[in-house]
Amino acid sequence: MDMYGHVRIRRTNQGLLVDGWVDLTLELTCTRCLNIFEQSMHVTFMEQFHPTVDIVTGLALPPIEEEEAFPIDDHHLIDITEAIRQQVLLALPIATLCREDCAGLCSQCGHDLNLGPCDCKPEVDTRFSVLEKLLQNGSGSES
Repeated sequence: MDMYGHVRIRRTNQGLLVDGWVDLTLELTCTRCLNIFEQSMHVTFMEQFHPTVDIVTGLALPPIEEEEAFPIDDHHLIDITEAIRQQVLLALPIATLCREDCAGLCSQCGHDLNLGPCDCKPEVDTRFSVLEKLLQNGSGSES
């Protein structure tokens, strides 16, 4: 995975506000044909980081109740990896497609239909065959 970005860190009353953007290329699997492809993304993020220890005394601080809060560790370091990972996951589409017109796989033999048609016969939906028989029987008795 290639990644390039910009990060800005600002001190607030509660800790640090970290914001920025990341351009990255992900290797994904197409949900229709299962082929692996690369997709470029531009992701922005803004997260609050809260200290876990007092910077002056070194004593542990009470934990922050916010679920979204990221910690500043006891060595006064931050790790923005998880914050970026979460934003990338939120930016991914539900169905990742190698291309918009991906034909997918044959439901019978598994052939990649992007490479051309397969030799399988089209499946016939037999769920309504009983209704078709009733329709045929009903139309014959009315005439």
